Amino acid sequence: MPRQVGGLLRCVRLEQGEGSGRVSVCRLTVLNIVEDGRYGGPLQRIAEVGARLRADHRIDTVVLLPTIGSERFQDLLRRVGVDWRAARLHRLTKHASHLVSYALFFLPEVLAIRSVIRSLEPDVVHCNGSWQVKGMVAAWLAGVPRVWHMNDSFMPTVVQAVFDVVYRVCSPDGVVCSSRRSLGYYFGNGRRPQPRAAWVIAPPVDTARFDPARDFPCPYPDGDFDGMRVLSIGNVVPVKDHELLIRLAHEMGARGREERLRFYVAGTVLDNHRAYYERLRGLAARLGVESVTFLGARQDVPALLRHADIFICTSQHETGPMALWEALSMAKPAVSTDVGDVRELFDAHRCGLVADSRDPRELADLLERLIDRPDEAAVMAHNGRVAAELLDVRHAAAKHAACYREVTGC
Repeated sequence: MPRQVGGLLRCVRLEQGEGSGRVSVCRLTVLNIVEDGRYGGPLQRIAEVGARLRADHRIDTVVLLPTIGSERFQDLLRRVGVDWRAARLHRLTKHASHLVSYALFFLPEVLAIRSVIRSLEPDVVHCNGSWQVKGMVAAWLAGVPRVWHMNDSFMPTVVQAVFDVVYRVCSPDGVVCSSRRSLGYYFGNGRRPQPRAAWVIAPPVDTARFDPARDFPCPYPDGDFDGMRVLSIGNVVPVKDHELLIRLAHEMGARGREERLRFYVAGTVLDNHRAYYERLRGLAARLGVESVTFLGARQDVPALLRHADIFICTSQHETGPMALWEALSMAKPAVSTDVGDVRELFDAHRCGLVADSRDPRELADLLERLIDRPDEAAVMAHNGRVAAELLDVRHAAAKHAACYREVTGC
């Protein structure tokens, strides 16, 4: 039944189909809350899925995001036509000064979010990430159905403690996990009550945008290089483990491959991880690695993939590497560490190679296999495009729609 708030019918029923086969469908509004507006995969997912929900499922998305640091995300939302509101929100970090500010402003910001919820009267509040708890508390106070999205398979101790309290007190009506591994990490050990409802929805890929048939000018700074390009995409943060990538480059150099092989990292160096980036540069200098180039923040990812030969993912805890799905969609063979449901996907579709360990020598073996067996690599590339179709944003939006309609009963 439609939910009523303040005597107002919040679900507007619309008719689809003709004759006796006509189906009654509610128009819903979802408030998607993000406490960290720095651009990354989860924000891309929110924008792309939000656009498809409106186009295909009569579900409108409004995003509540931080005023500071979300400019790129705001631009994307404008481009795809998803509505948004901005508020002053402090994000949770490990820095002592940030923790103090986060604690001091926690209650005022929860109340501010509750005020936005009461103003918009959404049918569902969707919060992103185990450490983004303010939206969950605010939605609980406002009495609105809540969906909590788990994007990872690792929580620092302090985050875990806060999450456990909020999860029990402000129990969500539904949980979305980015992978089966993430679902098992949060709810498979018996430490927490099972969620009322749970969905595993892999991060989506826009296969129309990431189409190998599209052509682009070469975007690399060394456009005349005629060797093999190995590309990694992701913000320069420890969880992406670019140190492993540098050690892999060193190992490939020791095997005499460096002259015909170059590695590239496309991703933002976030302000609070500048020291990590400098450590990476220092490591490369100590090892004598000159084949790794950090490209910085890029918005021409399809072009980068189009002119790459192999994609590599060295992440530590990621559950759904969107950049890897994009590489598959662009028909690129891939090598990955064993994160999320990557192994399951690769085994099912034979579209890439997964390392059993985080040893750079094993990654080097897998990379050499793709380099030395071009026919096998070509088959993987073809299979990757087929697999990517199953991860298309249209399918992800349909699963989100089913989640929202089950939570609201509409």
